[in-house]
Amino acid sequence: MGNISWAKNKQKQHHPICNETMNKETMNRAATFHKSIPGYATTPLYEPKALADKLGIAGLAVKDEGVRFEQGSFKVLGSTYALAAYFAEKEAFGIFDYASVQKLVDQRPSRTFATATDGNHGRGLAWAAKLFNQHANVYLPKGASRKRLEVVQELGAEAEITDVNYDRSVQYVKDRAAKKGWIVAQDTAWEGYTTFPNWIMQGYLTIVAEVLEQIRDKQKPTHLILQAGVGSFAGAIAGCCKQLFGDDIKIVIVEPARADCLYQSALADDGHPRQTSGDLSTNMKGLACGEVNPLAWDILKNVVDAFVTCPDSVADKGMGLLARSMENDSQIMAGEAGAVSAGLLDEIMKNESLAALKEHIGLDEHARVLLINTESRQ
Repeated sequence: MGNISWAKNKQKQHHPICNETMNKETMNRAATFHKSIPGYATTPLYEPKALADKLGIAGLAVKDEGVRFEQGSFKVLGSTYALAAYFAEKEAFGIFDYASVQKLVDQRPSRTFATATDGNHGRGLAWAAKLFNQHANVYLPKGASRKRLEVVQELGAEAEITDVNYDRSVQYVKDRAAKKGWIVAQDTAWEGYTTFPNWIMQGYLTIVAEVLEQIRDKQKPTHLILQAGVGSFAGAIAGCCKQLFGDDIKIVIVEPARADCLYQSALADDGHPRQTSGDLSTNMKGLACGEVNPLAWDILKNVVDAFVTCPDSVADKGMGLLARSMENDSQIMAGEAGAVSAGLLDEIMKNESLAALKEHIGLDEHARVLLINTESRQ
């Protein structure tokens, strides 16, 4: 199986003041926009009772983002919202919808949005650019599959596989965009570049808005396990959920063992982000990132209870658990990055070597756990 390592987050704050833009107001703004896009549909929230019983917990809910806009992942939420916000900001819109943004877009020359992607972000940007009649240039890191490249190209984007890893591909995009006059549409931030990744993170909050509508009068989740690459998805969801549920929810972040920038940041215990200790080689392609998004880290360090790294075998186990339809449970065809949280939940409940982690987060027979499958099986 390989080793699973974890670190208690000693930076966590009680009643933290999170990133002020990851709140109920921006969640509602993002959800209002996404609901106005043609073809919008709420993604399913499954409650696999047989699996919950097998794990020994009171309840399990799995939000399936693998079917979002038929694009295979949640990433399209960030890209569509960010492009809309980019155009709407020029008119000082508050809450905006697709039709109003499209009218603005039609009045201006088309622009080129460029990004590096280690997973589904490039596909999401390509789809969003097509939605608004814009251009997208997408760069995948060395080792990316031809299938991922072709999917992006089929959406009308210019795309290629570079000969460097994800983090160096980001720098490549920055350099090319500066020369060509392109707009960098990256889902991670750096000094002087925060607005676009912040919009992308806000777009992900539609997931939380839908979950709230789907659970309604049911008991709220007590535990949230989120997978992380640069941490943008995890930071947005964790920050919003902490504001909504307060100290009643325990949050765990899981990463690949060889792409563990958040875990290393937690180990450092000084509040500053760190780079990964590994070579980024993992089957969890969407999580193969070596540097933390500082916007996400500023949230996660304040709200997360534990940071965990695991081998690829944990993701494989998670895929099997979600795909195996027990009794009346729905079958969820998750990819490795989408299923690793389920694999980790199984490990925490059953692996004696993780007893201290289980105790630390209070994961017991009374727990109601929320997971988010971030991608369909490729």
